[in-house]
Amino acid sequence: AAHCVALHRDEPAMDRLIEMLRDDSPAVRREAANALGRIGRSEAVEKLLEAAANLSKGNSDRFLQHAYIFSLISINDAAATRRGLRADSFTERHAALLALDQMSDSLLNASDIAPLLAASDPELQQAAINVLARHPEWTSESVQLVDRWLQERELDDDRLNILAAIVRALHEDNSMIRVLDKHLTKQNQLSLPAQRALLLVISECGVSEVPAKWKQGIATAIHSSQLEIQLAALQAAENLALTELTNDIRHAATDSSSNALRLASLRSLTALRQKLNEDEVDFLLSRFSAEIDIQKRLSAGDVLAQAQLDASQLRKLMPLLTTAGPIELPRLLTAFSEGTNTELGHQLLESLQRCEVELPPEMVEQTLSQFGDEVITAARPLLNRLKQSTHHQTARLDELEAVLGKHPSNVER
Repeated sequence: AAHCVALHRDEPAMDRLIEMLRDDSPAVRREAANALGRIGRSEAVEKLLEAAANLSKGNSDRFLQHAYIFSLISINDAAATRRGLRADSFTERHAALLALDQMSDSLLNASDIAPLLAASDPELQQAAINVLARHPEWTSESVQLVDRWLQERELDDDRLNILAAIVRALHEDNSMIRVLDKHLTKQNQLSLPAQRALLLVISECGVSEVPAKWKQGIATAIHSSQLEIQLAALQAAENLALTELTNDIRHAATDSSSNALRLASLRSLTALRQKLNEDEVDFLLSRFSAEIDIQKRLSAGDVLAQAQLDASQLRKLMPLLTTAGPIELPRLLTAFSEGTNTELGHQLLESLQRCEVELPPEMVEQTLSQFGDEVITAARPLLNRLKQSTHHQTARLDELEAVLGKHPSNVER
C-alpha cells in the first residue's frame, strides 16, 4: 500500500504513512519513508528525524537508515532538517548530517561540523570527518577557528573537545600544521588554558611522524614553571612516544618541589619503556608510607608495575610486600611478572609467606611460575594454604547469603 501511495504521491495518506513509521516491521517503515520522500511534504521531516532517532545503536537496519536519509534528501527542506543536528540522539544527528550534505539547497557549513567532530559516538564522528573531507573549502575556516580559539583567554571543555576533533581531522593539512607550529613556538604568549589545550590536542591528533617544532614545543613545556602545563606536556610526550625527550622528562623527575610532577614524569618514563635509576625507584618506594594518601600510593604502585626493574631493584620492593595492604599488594606483585632469576624467585616466595594479606592463589602461582619449576614446587604449601583459605571464605559467604535470603530484614543490621 505504501508503495502505491509513493508512486501516486498520495498526499491525503500522509498521516497514515507517518503512523507507519512506528510499525514493528522494518520493511513497512522503509516503504513508508520512501513514500513520504516521494510526496515531498516538509511536515514529514520532523517525523523522519524522530524515526531515525529510534534506530537501535549498533544494531540498526542499514537499508532502513538509508531510506530515512534518502527521504529527507528528497523532501529537500534544509531548514527543517538542520534541527536534527542539535538532537540528543546520535542516530538522528547522523541522519540529518548526511541528508543535508546531499541536499541541493543545503545550508550546511563548517560551523555545523565542528561540534559533530567532537561527538563521543565514533560513527557520527567519522561521518563528520568524511563530510569535512568532501568540502576542502571549509578547511580554511576550520583552521582559522583553531587559530582564533587558541588566542582566547579561556577555553571550556566543550571547546577543547571541538579543538581536538578538528585537529585530529586536519592534522595532515599544511595550514593546520603551520598554525600549531606558530602557537607552540610562542606558547608562553598564550593563556594557561590555551597552552594546556594546545598540548592536549596535539597529543591526541594521531600523527605518524611528529614535526620537529612540536617536539621542541613539548620539551619547552616540560620545563614550564606551571604544573598543569608540565603535566600536559608529559602526557603529550607519552602519547606521541617521544623517547628523544627522555632527558627532559628525567630532569622533571628530579624536581623535589612537586611530588605530583615527579610521579607523572616517572610514569611517562615507564610508558616510554625507559629504565628507572636507583633514585627514581627509591622515590616511588617512599610513596608507600602509611602517612601518604592511598590514591597516591596506588599511583606509585602503578608506575612500579609498569617499570622494567632489575633484580636489585625488585629486591628493594620485597619488604613492602609483607606490609602492603590488599589494594596496593597486587600492583607491587605485578612488578615481578617478568622475573626469571631462580634465586630472586625464592626470595619473593619468602616475602609472600610473611605477607599479612592473603592474595588470590591464581595470582601468586602465575607470578611465581615465571621463575621456574623449582620455585613453584617450593611454593606448593603456600599455594595450598591460599586455596584452602579461599575455599573457606567462599563457603562462609554462601552461608551468609543463604541466611540473608531467608531473613531479608537482617540486611538492615
